[in-house]
This record gives sequence, structure tokens and C-alpha cells, in this order.
Amino acid sequence: MLFLQLTLHPEAIVFKKSSWIERVQAGFPGAEIMEADNYSEVFLYQQILKWLVQSTEPLVIHIDSLDTEASMGNMLRFVQDVLQKKNPVLVTIKGKHAGVEKYLRAFTKYQVVETEEEAVAVLKSQMTNSK
Repeated sequence: MLFLQLTLHPEAIVFKKSSWIERVQAGFPGAEIMEADNYSEVFLYQQILKWLVQSTEPLVIHIDSLDTEASMGNMLRFVQDVLQKKNPVLVTIKGKHAGVEKYLRAFTKYQVVETEEEAVAVLKSQMTNSK
């Protein structure tokens, strides 16, 4: 399983590991995980996209919007590329961001969650239902 964490910050800040990632690692040992935020360089997005496309594993995306008005930077183009090349089995979004939600609505289903715990519970439920 591939897990992609995308975070929208209001400004460039020190990148911190997401608590969602910690929960995924605890619940899915051996999971392949990548993280990026709206201030990540294009090169990182390119490498993540390459990783996603080359893998045959299913993809789960979690978007954490820490600011409803955060600039998406290069992330919008990246999300577009991901959704065109690899159909995720689950997309969750914590927080609100009109730009992200409008874009996701156009290309895939997603679920709004209040907490990382809820996102992981949705993920576990999805995995159970798909078996």
C-alpha cells in the first residue's frame, strides 16, 4: 500500500512529521509512505509521482489543510498529475480548503475528516470492505 500525505501550511515552516503518518506506520507496518507540502520543490513532486506510477500498489492520499487560504503552490499541478495517472483507493481531507476540495470533487471521491484518528478509521474500514 502507498500512502501519500500532503499538507497545506499558511507559510513556509519547518516540516514536521504528520501524526497521520505515525498512525499509518503503527497500523500498517511496512507501508510505503511519502510526504510533501505546498512549499515542496518541483523535484520532490516529480520523484513522488515517479514512485507512485512505478508501483502496482494501491494509493491512499491524506490531505491536511492547516489554513483555508493557504497557497497551493506547485501542489495543484502535482495533485492533477497524480489523479490522472494513479487512481487512489481512498482520499481523505482534514480541514477545509475550497481550492483543493473543488479540484478533488471534479476528479475523485473524497471524505472530509475531523482528526487523524478518524482518517485512519476510515482507511481501516475501506480496507476491510474491499476484501
